[in-house]
Amino acid sequence: MVFLSEDTLFAQMCGQCDITWLGPSADLIALMGNKAAARKFAASRGIAIIPGTFVLNDMAQAKQAAQKIGYPLLIKASQGGGGKGIRLANDDHQLQSQLAIAKQEAASSFDSSAIYLEKVLPDARHIEVQIIGDQAGHIQI
Repeated sequence: MVFLSEDTLFAQMCGQCDITWLGPSADLIALMGNKAAARKFAASRGIAIIPGTFVLNDMAQAKQAAQKIGYPLLIKASQGGGGKGIRLANDDHQLQSQLAIAKQEAASSFDSSAIYLEKVLPDARHIEVQIIGDQAGHIQI
């Protein structure tokens, strides 16, 4: 399922058809759709992010990162969403077995097997804040 509010092509098409798009720019939608790239973007601007990695290339890189970050970890699909492509690893053995599963699920769900790691924050809660602004810079929270 694709939400049009998260669809880069739909946002671009609105502009091409002279329809005012109420949402983030197509470029921003594309950036946020790639979780590892979004992490890198936020970090480059001094925004605090959960300890973790950017896209990992192989198991050796994953193990090295896991030792630095510490367990437990989440293995996450970079192009993921909706909870797909997320696996828990509590140690090196689970990292190895779950990494392969996460990569397969990511590839079949998102046409990309790119994954990254994030530290598990067991008592964290998911909070979203809705902000709306217009082209004149007026912002409402």
